[in-house]
Amino acid sequence: MSSSRRSLNAISLTAIFLAAAFGVIAGLSEAHSPRSAAPMMVAEDPSTCGVTGTYGVAPTHARVCDTIDVTLAVSATCPARPMHIVLGVDESLATWCFQTRFLASAKRVVDSFERLDVPVKMGLVIGRNPRSSAAVELTDDLDDVSRGINMVRILPTGMNTLAEHLMIEEGMAMLERGRTGEGGVEAIVLLADSLPWANGLAPETGRSLAAARRARSDGIEVGISCHDTLDPACRWAAGANQCSEVDLPKMASRPSLYVYAGDGLGSYGGMAESIARSASDLFVEQLLINGYRRPGLRARSGFDVAGRRA
Repeated sequence: MSSSRRSLNAISLTAIFLAAAFGVIAGLSEAHSPRSAAPMMVAEDPSTCGVTGTYGVAPTHARVCDTIDVTLAVSATCPARPMHIVLGVDESLATWCFQTRFLASAKRVVDSFERLDVPVKMGLVIGRNPRSSAAVELTDDLDDVSRGINMVRILPTGMNTLAEHLMIEEGMAMLERGRTGEGGVEAIVLLADSLPWANGLAPETGRSLAAARRARSDGIEVGISCHDTLDPACRWAAGANQCSEVDLPKMASRPSLYVYAGDGLGSYGGMAESIARSASDLFVEQLLINGYRRPGLRARSGFDVAGRRA
């Protein structure tokens, strides 16, 4: 499978402001009050984003030789881009001891994205080795994803294998099938257990890290929820607590997309919000201001530019 899609994390805007000229009446009498109004504006933007600008003057009444400060303010807004999220759930044997909480964590991921004020489609992939499978294709009915999670059965007769690379590959294929040309943010969120990583399955760990790099290079966000088998009743795990010692967290695109859940319930609000911010990330990249003044007036230029990139 190949794809050249890149996620657009910033929108370049060029705004040209034509500031209205204002004058000062010569003489010893009080000058005109300079206007404070919205300027004429031409915005060159092929997207659905908008740019607005205002300017103000101070003082509002000026005399000859007074200095007048003209303040220009620009703001840019864009509608949130849709989000396509694939949730991967690992069916490794190590999660059997706490599968009720593990699958409840999966539903928490769904709920966290459903609470966002952003258009969301989600799909579900079940992680098995040697082959993962798509359980629910991308849909805007997130209840379908929750029902798919209800169908997951982790059996004590299963295998303790590592399937993160297979979930990512299946997730990327699902995202590609679901592309409609409208753009948007794509992410794969994996719920996985640390034990197979701690057991030294070097070929699979290497493949999983490489699969995460491929997804990130294709503009797909990767989120990781790492779970430990802490229950000593699981003899094959012996109370393992390995998330902080294995490479599984390194698959995440950034720290805000990594959640440590132990063998309990994970909290995914911060992860969902971090991905949502990339769906509405916007900043002004270029601003061109043309100022006109009447003959005889002197201008002193100065800029105080403040901005933030999410």
